[in-house]
Amino acid sequence: MYTCNGQSNQFWSHIGNTFQSLGKCLNVTGGGTANSTRVQLWTCNNSGAQQWTAPGDGTLRNPQSGRCLDAAGGGTADGTPVIIYDCNGGSNQLWTYPS
Repeated sequence: MYTCNGQSNQFWSHIGNTFQSLGKCLNVTGGGTANSTRVQLWTCNNSGAQQWTAPGDGTLRNPQSGRCLDAAGGGTADGTPVIIYDCNGGSNQLWTYPS
């Protein structure tokens, strides 16, 4: 995560069940399903690691793992890793995203 600065790598598109930036998809590293697995941008390949649901409560959920997109450790500093983690309603799991 980084402070919003208007750069192109901070613009996202919601296409089908994917979230894309710079022509790459939001992807759970290695298709992992465990808590604390890192999330990254990766070449879009329609795998379960790249599928996300946006249920309207501010969370993004990966159906393959059943876990939510999460700012690791509740961090807010630049460089905080983004991971998947059990959905718990914490503020570090609430995101603003395109509809």
